[in-house]
Formats: sequence, structure tokens, C-alpha cells
Amino acid sequence: MGDPTVVTASLIFIPLTIVIAMIVPGNQILPFGDLATIGFFVAMAVGIHKGNLFRTLISGSVIMFVTIWISNQTIGLHTILAQNAGQLKDGVTKVASLDQGGSPIIYILTQIFNTTNVMGLVVIAVLYLFCLIFTYGWYKNKKKEMMIADGTYESTNN
Repeated sequence: MGDPTVVTASLIFIPLTIVIAMIVPGNQILPFGDLATIGFFVAMAVGIHKGNLFRTLISGSVIMFVTIWISNQTIGLHTILAQNAGQLKDGVTKVASLDQGGSPIIYILTQIFNTTNVMGLVVIAVLYLFCLIFTYGWYKNKKKEMMIADGTYESTNN
């Protein structure tokens, strides 16, 4: 995480995450505790975008919007977990997090067994499936391009 683009993107994302949280419809989360982990959210995006800060900020903003939206959907489950663990302090009524609470995989798995928001489950599952298919197709094309460049594509497909 010492890459200058990761550090720059992380520092830009701290206030940007708060702004995004203000525009997510129905948001109940103030992401102060999770701001320290922004670098971990951003590091992968910087690598994917090959150090392009602008692309990292655009894709990261979309991902952060979705993460905050998903986190709002899992507030009830996080609160129940905190209550069952005896970790709620007096006066605390809701618990949330962006790192685990905003994970699409965790959201899909919890909603399969706890269908409190079927439409949200469908939207996130379809979006996640689309991204998986797109990523697999991109990987196959890159692999084919590399094989063609190496001259090994013809010999393996005869």
C-alpha cells in the first residue's frame, strides 16, 4: 500500500466516501470507523486500472455507493450479531460496517436464507453475476491475445 497512487486515491476517498454516504438514498450509516480501511478498498482498484487515478476514482465511487447501499441493508443483521455477542453499549441502537456489511457475497448469502429484501437480493445477485461473466470473458480474451502474441495460439487449438 505504499504505492503513491494508492495513497493518493485513499486520501481522496476519505472525504469522497462521506459525500457518497450523503447521497445514497435512505442511508443510515456515517462511515467514520471504516474510513481507516479505505486504502484496502482502493488498493485493488489501483492495480486493476494500472495506476490510473481518474479511473480508480470513478470505479471506486460506484463501488463505494453500492457498498454503502448494501451496508444499509445489513444493519439489522449486524445489530443482532452485536446484541447476541453482548457488545452493544447503552444507547446504541444500530451497528453497521462497510468492510463486511457492504460485501456483495455476504449480502447474497444472508439474503438467500433471510429474504427481507428480495428485490435487493435480485439486483445485487444479477449485478454480481454480470461482473463475474464480464471478468471471465475479459480474462479469456487477454489469454488468447497473449497466446497469439507468443505464437502458441495456433499450435494448441489444432
